[in-house]
Amino acid sequence: KPWRASCLLVVVAALAVSSVPALAAPLPIASSAPALAAPPPNASPALSRGECDATPFEAYIAALMASHPEQGRPFLSCDPLLETLARERARDMAARAYTSHVNPDGLGPNAVLSQAGYALPKWWNRRDRRRNSVEVIAWGFDSPEKAWNWWLQSPRHRVQVLAREEFWRRQTRYGVGYFRDPDARYRHYWVILTAPPPQN
Repeated sequence: KPWRASCLLVVVAALAVSSVPALAAPLPIASSAPALAAPPPNASPALSRGECDATPFEAYIAALMASHPEQGRPFLSCDPLLETLARERARDMAARAYTSHVNPDGLGPNAVLSQAGYALPKWWNRRDRRRNSVEVIAWGFDSPEKAWNWWLQSPRHRVQVLAREEFWRRQTRYGVGYFRDPDARYRHYWVILTAPPPQN
């Protein structure tokens, strides 16, 4: 009968629809920058960001430095000038294609800080324009964790970032800089500056 035929068509249609798999939710589009892991605990020493305006990557590096169980500094305080100079150094390495503590003008980090108005200790040898007592750099690493781990694997850099000697323990001011340029040779450039409080 006609009503039976209609019922049969409805049942067949319902079965056909139920057999079609549901569409999956669209996958999120990956961002150009790698995702950060959960931030490390802000352990001793105390970490003060002061008037700094760190990016997430820069803040993550600072947190890794402060929370490391071997950190020898009693505290760490971000200095806005050091933060600015660290970013400028990272940007300059990308723009002028160098990976050295001495820039193409022949100036090392000590001279750069002094020229920018950051008063370093008077007993430091300012006559050596190429001297570095304040900076670590890295390049080519696409995440802060990779840059940080590279520094820790280098005995010379590990001593500085973790202040394993008295000279570095006095450097309680810091600034972190990160710059990404997809057209630069290494794309990712990282800088940490540490220094004692500005000298009068």
